[in-house]
Amino acid sequence: MDAGTIVFGADRSVPGIVRAAENAKAFLEARGRRNVRIAYYKGSDEEPFSIMSDMYLQGVDTFCILPLAIAEGRMTVKLMPQSLHLPDNSGSWTMIGSHDVAARFSTALGRDSRMAEAIVSKFGEPRPDVGILVLSRGSKLTQSRKTAEWYAGKLQDAGWKAAAAFLHHGTTASEAAKTLASAGCDKIVILPLMVASDTASALEAIESVRIEKEVLEPVALWDAFLDILDSKVPEKWRSGRRLEDELGHYGVHLLDHRVGHLGDPAVGIHKGYIAILDGGLDDRFSHDVGIVVSVEIDCELAHLEGNNTNSI
Repeated sequence: MDAGTIVFGADRSVPGIVRAAENAKAFLEARGRRNVRIAYYKGSDEEPFSIMSDMYLQGVDTFCILPLAIAEGRMTVKLMPQSLHLPDNSGSWTMIGSHDVAARFSTALGRDSRMAEAIVSKFGEPRPDVGILVLSRGSKLTQSRKTAEWYAGKLQDAGWKAAAAFLHHGTTASEAAKTLASAGCDKIVILPLMVASDTASALEAIESVRIEKEVLEPVALWDAFLDILDSKVPEKWRSGRRLEDELGHYGVHLLDHRVGHLGDPAVGIHKGYIAILDGGLDDRFSHDVGIVVSVEIDCELAHLEGNNTNSI
């Protein structure tokens, strides 16, 4: 049996998401990844779990799922995993027929220093008459806002006048552009911190910026984003061979020996993840960063029961 990769887009009806998914698939295959398929949470005739089942019939029983997402939200933590019959994005196993299959649901882009470096490098030396508007989808949950503001902050640290704006639930593009204009900016460069910027709400937000503007490609099409996406697939899976043993210790049992002194297991594990996150993590622990964010999102969802807003 082999390992396979699923590039998971939110909505097949959005051309920009389809473009990003197909671009990611081609990139991964060029990097030597085998058994790469695309799935969509909605808008497609093929259900995500049907695609996984078809891959299983072709000999794949170890799956790495790569959500095309900028920030964690209800879509990545709950909805996408559940469409693959996983309880959430920390689930390590699902069933196809009567068979167990291993599944590693990777994290969204999030606050990644490699992406920040690519963004700052893209803009080069700061100009006093140019402002950068980091445009994100937005959500009632906090990760979308925190992520966009983090990248805007990195640009500010590099000397740029930058501001975050959102399609939903936050500062609008028009408001952010006015703030930048009042700071002396005669031109706005819009950086779509998104998978796709061709939705009706994104186009409306871009149009609302009335001063001179330049709109860049969504970051999901950048080489840096694709490099990060590829890095989420374990290196030894490049050949496609099954590595069930590498998944056996993901999730809570990976770190439970480190946090036993914290008392209650459920609380202790969460505190342990946060402590390790605060101390810095390398790529091997990207899954655990997702756990920390998942805990935070679960708490927020408890206050927003029934809310379908998510961050793509």
